[in-house]
Amino acid sequence: MQLSFSGNNYFYKVFYYEIKSLYHFSIVAVHRETKRTSFITTTNFILDLCDINTEVKRFWESEWLISKEERILFTRRFEDCIKQQHSLIMLEKFLDEDRLEGEWENFKQ
Repeated sequence: MQLSFSGNNYFYKVFYYEIKSLYHFSIVAVHRETKRTSFITTTNFILDLCDINTEVKRFWESEWLISKEERILFTRRFEDCIKQQHSLIMLEKFLDEDRLEGEWENFKQ
């Protein structure tokens, strides 16, 4: 499943699919102007938003293996962040800084 959200300077996609009662979950951002793309699931902003303990290894990769309850909670928190202009501005400022460091891909997903 894919959920799409539109921010001020970025498009966002939350991907998840179920396998054996667990969910593979990731969040991708696409910069509107340059179309540069990155998985943002492991950024500090998203980890803080989802209240993730960074010592837990299952959250070290761009795609997380999580329970249904976690999938619902993390999706809701991200959606709430996008809907609140102040939070969205903070997220996009963080992403601008991250993108300028040069690790974003040159293609749109």
